[in-house]
Amino acid sequence: MNSSTNPISNFTAGITLRTGIIISIILVLLLCAVILLTASKHRKRLNLGPAITALGLFAFTLVCAVYFTGSGIILLHTNGNPSASVEHFYSLMLEGNYPEGYKYLKDYSTLGLENAPSDAYSEQIYDALKKSYSYELVGEADINEFNAAQTVRFSYLEITAISDNISSRIDELLEERIDSLPWHQIYDDNGNYRTDLLDEVYDTAFEEAMKNVEAYTVTTEYTVGLEYVGDSWMILVNDDMTYCFAGGTR
Repeated sequence: MNSSTNPISNFTAGITLRTGIIISIILVLLLCAVILLTASKHRKRLNLGPAITALGLFAFTLVCAVYFTGSGIILLHTNGNPSASVEHFYSLMLEGNYPEGYKYLKDYSTLGLENAPSDAYSEQIYDALKKSYSYELVGEADINEFNAAQTVRFSYLEITAISDNISSRIDELLEERIDSLPWHQIYDDNGNYRTDLLDEVYDTAFEEAMKNVEAYTVTTEYTVGLEYVGDSWMILVNDDMTYCFAGGTR
């Protein structure tokens, strides 16, 4: 018989060892209360001692059941696969569907990926960063009651590396211009580099770097933690995740 149509099978499959011990203790307390109350009722006169003890056990059992269930210590069943939550989250992020992707995060409403850069150069780098994203789930999720961990292999454009390359290339181009151009085409009246020269050099270095962004793409592995909340697996944001999404920046 399919377990999804068998209530008893569904119930027992979701009981962890800790939960089973707690439930057993509660049932023993409840049984003791019933025995004491039954023994008290079968006597000709009501024995206040056993009766009060029975009522006390009933009350204590009720408090235990409410507390352990409300605090999440008793968890009879978890639904869904934590790996599926991770898969859906990363898939939505790579599609640029941030509002739906953020719904899989616990205690986070945004990672800031939907925010547009302030200038044209940053916008090009940010677009290249988003295009560089790729991911792969490594193995199955490791589940421990209502917590889980999933290893993710993630690729991204390392912004610091491409920025360092652009800066280095600017210095090289300036040296080339100094060796090939007359003084007045390099410096202004105050002895500083001409603005048009700096713009031309920066544009050249930037375009060269952006033509080869694959050279600055790195791949790393990190662990994504999850917590079972309500009836679904929610992702716990960590520094490794935000670092990679930000292109290797803090």
